[in-house]
Amino acid sequence: MDLNVTEKVSYVIKTKRTSGNIYGGMVQQSADYEPADVNSISRKEYNKVEKLIRSGKTDHEFVRNNVVRILNKETFRLIRSNIKDDGKGDVTATNNKEYGGFVKNDLVADTTSGSVVDPCTLHGAHIELAGMGKYEYHSHPSGSRKNAPPQDITEKVTMTGSRTQFGDKSETFYFIQGPSKTDQESIRKGNWGYVFGMEDKRIYVYNHNGVVATLSFKVFER
Repeated sequence: MDLNVTEKVSYVIKTKRTSGNIYGGMVQQSADYEPADVNSISRKEYNKVEKLIRSGKTDHEFVRNNVVRILNKETFRLIRSNIKDDGKGDVTATNNKEYGGFVKNDLVADTTSGSVVDPCTLHGAHIELAGMGKYEYHSHPSGSRKNAPPQDITEKVTMTGSRTQFGDKSETFYFIQGPSKTDQESIRKGNWGYVFGMEDKRIYVYNHNGVVATLSFKVFER
């Protein structure tokens, strides 16, 4: 891997977020749902990489071993424009389904979408991607629903899963934002997956080993 600063590619430091940070708000309702593995580095290691990069030592071995090559901002913007979820949650149909596709030959393939799902059913959202590409992406919905008790907690949680948040007198159901174990196991070895968490505004970068990096939407919005 060449980290020459003149090269027109992007990198991100491996995540320091733990499984608890990413999936801590989840209330598991089905034995069939599992979150993806998270391969994080320590906060101390993260800070060391950041310090080396800021001092211009981008070719340092420690930096090489703790960064991940990712798609560029322009590609992220194009993918985001193909996802019709506006990130505002609620029960709007477009905010309660997954969207996904592939990136191949530097082009973003047409985005497809899954079925509309009510998060309070705990079914989880799901999408089937037909095609091939070194990079694949899909979104996890921003949709939510308040004061709706589970309709059938025995139903299988699929790709996304649901989680609940309890208030004094209310209960809100959301979709889990990070990749699932199903996402992890579905990615071909050598390929990379990107989950766009439309509620928490984060991109989760993963491969067949699990989540390796996360970044905020702000990276490509500015």
